[in-house]
Amino acid sequence: MLIYVDKKKERQKKIRRLLLILFSLFFITLNLWQFNTSLNHSDQSLTDYQSIKHLNLWYNNADIVYLFTDKKNNTAALIIPQTFNQENATTIALALSKLPQQKYNIILAPNISENDSLRNLIKIFLPQAEFNSTANAPDVIIANDTKIAAQHIIKNKLFPRTLNYKHTKKIQEIPALKNFIKNTFPPLPRPENTLEEESQNLQSFISTHERILKDFVFLNKEPPFTSQNLFLQNIRLCLKTKENNLSCALDTTVSLKQNIINAKADLPKEDTINKVYLLTSDMKTTPQTATRFNKDEGLRFVYQSRNALLLPEDIKLLDNPLKAFYILKEKTGINPLFDAPDMYFYKIKIKEITHDEDI
Repeated sequence: MLIYVDKKKERQKKIRRLLLILFSLFFITLNLWQFNTSLNHSDQSLTDYQSIKHLNLWYNNADIVYLFTDKKNNTAALIIPQTFNQENATTIALALSKLPQQKYNIILAPNISENDSLRNLIKIFLPQAEFNSTANAPDVIIANDTKIAAQHIIKNKLFPRTLNYKHTKKIQEIPALKNFIKNTFPPLPRPENTLEEESQNLQSFISTHERILKDFVFLNKEPPFTSQNLFLQNIRLCLKTKENNLSCALDTTVSLKQNIINAKADLPKEDTINKVYLLTSDMKTTPQTATRFNKDEGLRFVYQSRNALLLPEDIKLLDNPLKAFYILKEKTGINPLFDAPDMYFYKIKIKEITHDEDI
């Protein structure tokens, strides 16, 4: 029995198959390249990022509070967040409002911060409460960790209730709580200029992401996928080593991650990075107008292809701030007395992150 094989059709099938494979590989490669480009080249400035964040400030700052009670509310345990901010204090107030106003013995765990503020908040909702009293009254244990209150919870067969800041809408209208929030968490003063605004944004950024930044810079740990967004910000920075070598990456067209990689590449491989400096944008200044420098202000010098930077810690050592302008010229090999129309000095705000050995 003879089987007829059309070699031409077989060849065409192979070609189609090969083209399909090549197209698939090209498509995958293109997507990977686009993803890498978007990760390292971004137009998302820190100010934009913080503006988005401020729109959802309560969401970013609010943590969950756990209230453990028995059926008769004879005793309780509160597991509160470690951060005592406006949102968390309001959620704690909601938990306290769930307890009947009777005499309680409040036991605060030793590691609780903001003791005085927390005591004042408790007194608003439980005015008869006493703290660490020996009187015969139901105990309410307040801790940051469930383990600390575990024995009390198990012994009294307490059941948990999860409370979120979203549930606090009604309680926020209580006058006593309003006054407490107003006095305990006064609004930040409005920034005087763009530099001040960016400085506040940098501080907020560091407070939120310091650990992940430290892991990436000092330990070369890739950030978790959920935190990749923080590396999309166009933030300039400098890295300093224990050997006092300084490397700066000041490109505002690439991401923070790429600037970190670029700054690391310019440092000797055997050096150990022990400080990160995050920089705001520049604000033009002159020796005539810069009569003094704040403790977080540095000075940058740009002339043609030359540039140099003095950190706040360097300026602090000078007996006269004006010397900073001459030192920067000298650092770039220019006569300190030389001047030119295209020679520029810029004030910048700098936030420092220091390596700690326990990370």
